[in-house]
Amino acid sequence: MGLIMKIDSSSPPPVPTAAQRKDCYRARDNYYKCLAENEGKNTAGDRMPCNDLKKIYDSVCLPSWVKYFERKRVFDQYKAKVQQEGYQEKQ
Repeated sequence: MGLIMKIDSSSPPPVPTAAQRKDCYRARDNYYKCLAENEGKNTAGDRMPCNDLKKIYDSVCLPSWVKYFERKRVFDQYKAKVQQEGYQEKQ
């Protein structure tokens, strides 16, 4: 009789290996580099030059990591803007 394991959907995902983390970081860096290089260019929907890199990024990184990296990127951009321009209180 074989051992049957029930996988609970609420259990945390497995911890990524060092190689998987490295792949995730590389995919993230490539995607963000593409976004930076194409910032301000007029592109439309599915023809965005970074869509393929985004798909790779989403496929090799855990969803929680993608969410964290996205939020951190937005915050870092805001932080850089405030440091450069100074804080301006809205009235």
